[in-house]
Amino acid sequence: MSRICQADVERVRALVTAGLQPVGDEVEVSQSLIDRFAATTNDFNPMHHAEESLSGPFRRPVAHGFFSVANVPHLAHRLNPFQLLPNAWCLLKRAEMDFHYPVPVGKKIHCLGRIADIDLLDNPANVASVRFEWQVNVGSKKSTTGVFILYYFFS
Repeated sequence: MSRICQADVERVRALVTAGLQPVGDEVEVSQSLIDRFAATTNDFNPMHHAEESLSGPFRRPVAHGFFSVANVPHLAHRLNPFQLLPNAWCLLKRAEMDFHYPVPVGKKIHCLGRIADIDLLDNPANVASVRFEWQVNVGSKKSTTGVFILYYFFS
């Protein structure tokens, strides 16, 4: 069985930063992207659909916070928190999030993120715990903020 070594932990620890930084490219949110998300999650809220949303509070289709959360790994491709340790399995241990602003169709979103901490847990399972803090913005507006606690282990 392979083990996470101190060199792996130190390599990720070198990525720890004090503040959020851009970690990917902007993505334009299309109606088809919102439709695919709604279909995948069985979320058929009228605010996601063009016809029904026109009479709603935003006067156009929007996606809510879970849309942003689901897109963090894609948006943060330059610092994808799920791929920090090669050849290791990664499990999402905990997710915390706050929703600030919906994502309107036609707008661009981008992700800011940072590795806040990594610890090699002292247990026989040889698990590394990584804290990834992130923020998804719609232009300059904060849409969703959160924290992922990830466990990395080798099998």
